[in-house]
Amino acid sequence: MIDMKIDSHHYTALDDEEFAEYQRLKSASGHERLHGVWSLRQAYKYIGKDYKFMQCVLRSTDGHELLKKVVIPSEKAHGHYDVFADEFIDIWDKHKADLVLIARRMRPILYTETRR
Repeated sequence: MIDMKIDSHHYTALDDEEFAEYQRLKSASGHERLHGVWSLRQAYKYIGKDYKFMQCVLRSTDGHELLKKVVIPSEKAHGHYDVFADEFIDIWDKHKADLVLIARRMRPILYTETRR
């Protein structure tokens, strides 16, 4: 008998066939959604952007409002953030154009070397 847990549900497999089904379910559920917490670096690398882009978005009023429940400053170290992966991806998918405009607007203010 094999005991296992999938998404907080307990299953008991009686044979190899049931165990194979468990492995298939586990694999399928892992590919459906990204779970967990990312670092800020993982988040901006996922969307193909850089550190300055994320800082521009986070420091703007509009960007902060969009991401306030998704990007949480860490209590452990200054300047480090935890990012809820699922929610971040949803917001990026829905508001990509807005976030890019926000970053473009803020970049010359935060990073003077980019002024032209």
